Amino acid sequence: MIKTLVIFCSLFFSIQIEKLYSDLIISEFMANNDGNLLDEDNEPSDWIELSNRSNTPLSLDEYFLTDDEDEPKKWKLPNRVIPPNGYIVFFASGKNRVNDQSESHTNFSLSSNGEYLALTFDGSPISEFSQNYPDQYKNISYGFNDTQKVEGYFSEPTPGKQNSLVRYTGKVADTRFDIDRGFYNDPFNVTITTKTKGATIIYTTDGSNPNLENGIKITPNNLNHEVQAVVSINKTTPLRAAAFKEGLLPSNIDTQTYLFLSDILNQPRIPEGYPLPWVGRNGQAIGGDYEMDPNVVGKLYSRKELSEALLDIPTISIVTNKENLFDSQFGIQVNPRDSGINSEREISVEFINFEDSPNTQEDAGMRMNGNASRLVSRPKHNFRVIFRDDYGDGTLKYPLFGEDAVTDRFNSFILRGGNGNSWIHPSKNVYENAMYIRDQWFRDAHQLMGYPEALQREVHVYFNGLYWGMHHLFERIEEEWSAERFGGKKEEWEGFRIVAGNKIEIINGTTEEVQKGIHDSWQAVLEAASNGNLEGVKEYLDLHSFIDYLILNFQAGNSDWDQNNVRAMRRVSPPGKFMFFCHDSERAGFNVGSPNVAIDVTNKNNAKAPTAIHSLLVKDPEYRLLFADRVRLHLFNDGALTPLNGAALWRKRSEGIRNALKAESARWGDYRKEPPLDLEDWQGALNREYNQWFPKRNPIVINQFRSRGWYPNIESPDFSQHGGQVTSNYSLSIKNPNTDGTVFYTLDGTDPRIPTMSSEDIELISEKASAKILIQSEDSGLDLNWTGLNFEDSSWQSGQNGIGFERIAGDFDDSINFPILEMRGKNSSCLIRIPFEISDKETLNQIASLKLHIKYDDGFAAFINGKFAIGKNSPDPLLWNSRATKSHPDQLAMEYESIDISKIIPELFIGKNILAIQGMNTSRAGSDFLISPKLSYETRSSIGVSNSAITYSTPISLSSSGTVKARVLKEGTWSPINEAKFIVGSPANSDNLVISELLYNPRGNSEENEFIELMNISDQRIELSGVQFTNGIRYTFKDDERLEPLQRLVLTPSDYEGQLDNGGERITLIDADGKTIESFRYNDKAPWFESPDGEGPSLVRISPEKASDPDMASSWRPSTTDNGNPGTSDAYSYEGGELLDYAINANRKLPIRYEFIKDLNNDTTSLICSISRNLGADDVLITMEFSTNLKDWDEGIFLSDSLNSSDKNEISWKSHPISINSAGKQFARLKISTR
Repeated sequence: MIKTLVIFCSLFFSIQIEKLYSDLIISEFMANNDGNLLDEDNEPSDWIELSNRSNTPLSLDEYFLTDDEDEPKKWKLPNRVIPPNGYIVFFASGKNRVNDQSESHTNFSLSSNGEYLALTFDGSPISEFSQNYPDQYKNISYGFNDTQKVEGYFSEPTPGKQNSLVRYTGKVADTRFDIDRGFYNDPFNVTITTKTKGATIIYTTDGSNPNLENGIKITPNNLNHEVQAVVSINKTTPLRAAAFKEGLLPSNIDTQTYLFLSDILNQPRIPEGYPLPWVGRNGQAIGGDYEMDPNVVGKLYSRKELSEALLDIPTISIVTNKENLFDSQFGIQVNPRDSGINSEREISVEFINFEDSPNTQEDAGMRMNGNASRLVSRPKHNFRVIFRDDYGDGTLKYPLFGEDAVTDRFNSFILRGGNGNSWIHPSKNVYENAMYIRDQWFRDAHQLMGYPEALQREVHVYFNGLYWGMHHLFERIEEEWSAERFGGKKEEWEGFRIVAGNKIEIINGTTEEVQKGIHDSWQAVLEAASNGNLEGVKEYLDLHSFIDYLILNFQAGNSDWDQNNVRAMRRVSPPGKFMFFCHDSERAGFNVGSPNVAIDVTNKNNAKAPTAIHSLLVKDPEYRLLFADRVRLHLFNDGALTPLNGAALWRKRSEGIRNALKAESARWGDYRKEPPLDLEDWQGALNREYNQWFPKRNPIVINQFRSRGWYPNIESPDFSQHGGQVTSNYSLSIKNPNTDGTVFYTLDGTDPRIPTMSSEDIELISEKASAKILIQSEDSGLDLNWTGLNFEDSSWQSGQNGIGFERIAGDFDDSINFPILEMRGKNSSCLIRIPFEISDKETLNQIASLKLHIKYDDGFAAFINGKFAIGKNSPDPLLWNSRATKSHPDQLAMEYESIDISKIIPELFIGKNILAIQGMNTSRAGSDFLISPKLSYETRSSIGVSNSAITYSTPISLSSSGTVKARVLKEGTWSPINEAKFIVGSPANSDNLVISELLYNPRGNSEENEFIELMNISDQRIELSGVQFTNGIRYTFKDDERLEPLQRLVLTPSDYEGQLDNGGERITLIDADGKTIESFRYNDKAPWFESPDGEGPSLVRISPEKASDPDMASSWRPSTTDNGNPGTSDAYSYEGGELLDYAINANRKLPIRYEFIKDLNNDTTSLICSISRNLGADDVLITMEFSTNLKDWDEGIFLSDSLNSSDKNEISWKSHPISINSAGKQFARLKISTR
């Protein structure tokens, strides 16, 4: 009885709550607000309306809204009360503002593509769109009518009020075209259909939007009729169609552009329906241009050549109402100074002949872009294409830049007409030397220097089928781009642009920063630089990348930069450092006027710009030497900016457009001059770059750096081979190109130099040190043996340093401690030996600089332990009675001359050492003589020599891979560093190294368990030195990292930068020479396994030693255990027996699942067969073959893998489609073989 009572009470209580719940509903929402209702920020945020259908007030406390079925308590409603039969509106903006008195904002926004939406109480939904609401459209709200019986789209939005009538209960099915967009030669008919019975199809052929008031209507015979529109296409046609039916929202507009090459080549001066001249809002006539020049077409270039040129690069076709371009009040082409969201026009954009994906189309917005390119005198303007929910998908998902590019997702891109490096520029110096690739070259060079840049390529562009010329397509640097490229959310990124007039434009800053016109972070950089606080600057700037960006612009003579055309981005959370990107770099080098290879832009010092920071930092000697180091890295040897590499980038970029430029010549070559500009003009400009700029520029810019004190006069040492692969124990020679100085090098990758610590020289020989002296009256056959350490000198005179004579009292008297007047008339030479001590190994190791300080009259030759160190006025060879080759004036001889003899340091010993000097007069009858040497040294720390630095004296034997770094130290000044990576043995490459396993999305919310595994698939050890991950994650392998045969190596988030994308992304691994080892895009959608996406398993390469194509989903499988097998393998090994049992655990049963599918659009059917296999049996291949007659068999089309247990997965294939009308029996057979 008690049990029954409890159940009854529970049931009763549930009924009461359900009744209360039903009084509060989501009654209306808008997921594509384009200004219908503005929030307190004056922004058109999405909104959700709740309705209290009861006759009593209703408190919202404890209620939640959510767009995630797995997170029912995503956003708690404010403690508000809705009056009886009242309404309340919340903005679904993602701004997450809860206000009990005024408007509130949810912590999520609504998707116009449909998603889950619910109102919940106590974790349970009480009003929901459980199957996801349908696609939403601009300024059309969705919900229930007041009876709650009809769900659909409203005739007009009524936020906070009684709902209007539901006007549309659904949407007309999309239109379909039986012939796809592209290039054609012969006429054809296109059939347009829709699956909605009783719908009307309306189409246009002039680019305008088809609607009930515009276009050709094809109506159905009755409401059960599926209408067809047949359109004859015999010329270039932008065909647009939509379908309409009463009570349903019309279909979206579909666009297919059909391009006829012969038609394009005949493009007339004034196309039908288009204005000429162009007239803008101010009434000014603009000299427009449409024509394909008849002096080029068929004359300068044959029609066949031009047809090939139009097909040589991909095509972008933009279709829109022509008024969007040419209307005097509304058109952006004729009002190019218009800017902002109000200047954006709705367009269709089609992508045709892109190499790595089929032709496709998206709806988007387009506005003008740039500054000077907007001038009406430059009619080939720049455009920005933007993808928003307002038009269609908010993101373009398409491999614009090829399947190997770092991304295939884009929020926007730029179509740049060329402007300052093109044939339409008004300056004669520019258009006659236009090459169309200068801006592109900057990005290429910056990438070669090791930095990310906007992706770019060239495309042909059409407006409503009118050829508009070759354009430069590239990504726009902004916060969305940064988040897509480097991770995080767009809200976590900030940045700035510097535009014409040295004006800073904030990218994603706070309200205060926008008002101030500068980010707090960039202001902090300026203040730290002003205060000489290098460490403070380094908090926000990576000095290496910052300096490299400066060097590129200085070297290329970029005149329209830094007071303009600066782009910088920085991640705020977690705190990152500013990254700089090249932008609009066309006014550089020869493109700024008359040919001037000596252009100098190193004098730039623009307020708040990068050069202002540089001008402050360059006062710091550490920064100054780092600048010189980076110059050495990029302008010498195999650097990115050497003549060879710079020209190679130029040549690669130019060859990529050579053929396509013929079409540009026909379209725009005559805009400034006749005869039209063509490839001959273009090649002449290229030749000037190849013959003048690249060979001559670097010495000039280095002298510019030197004149400003940014680059020392001391040259860096040179290696006999500048890095690369060498044999074991390769003998590396280092050459000092300077007349003197000491070469210091390291083999551990560290800098031989460290910051200096001031200290005084340490004396080894004092001015009164003991000495042995010999004056010979005849040749005693000593040769130079007397200079050695172990020479027996006991018979020599003992004396004191300061050896000489004055015939009469004179200048040398105070310096002579041991007079040898007997030398006069006897010999012009005197032999001197002065011993000195080095107490221990530590002292010897600390000697970094050795100096001889000497007073001499008239000459000398000095030796250390028998090795010649230095000579002045000494003959060669030395004899027992040699004379000085010239006199040394007494006034100079009275002062110590300091001479760096550091090169002799390797000849020093622990314990006793000998300084041997042969002093010489110009004749044996000389009236005076003086030799007074001192010897001192500086410690490593006092002159900045690191403890790992080695003084170079003889060639170095390289026994292992590593980076050699070397500098010259001369008279206290260091040269820039020379460094090179040497790989001793077998370098890692695409033949021996693979990516063998990924755990890209571990179970749970933490990413700390993710990893990526590499495997050496060869039979010998490989060197990983210099191997890099450049996409997906960022990591460079160290010099001492290597892999033994078949060994695996695992990297975790603690090792690398970035993280593996849970949704899939491209991963690129390159070798030490920059060549691709592997580059592929994994995915979390079929045909890729979905279980590695957060369900536990990792993604395992099947038989990695076979180096199967990593881009193929069939090359991967889930691991047999959660969290994968880092460093090991979970694969089984077939050791004989029943192959069938091993491959699929069949136990002589064949568990095949099958089904038939029909494609009603094409009237075909296919057989799908699926079978479970042994997940770890990587050494077998399983395929399915299909037949209709048991004689002819074809391999099936692989569909997908799916995990059905920890050790099995189901594989599916599909037969090739056959006609439904002819379909009879179909047969399938399983084929299993070992790899």
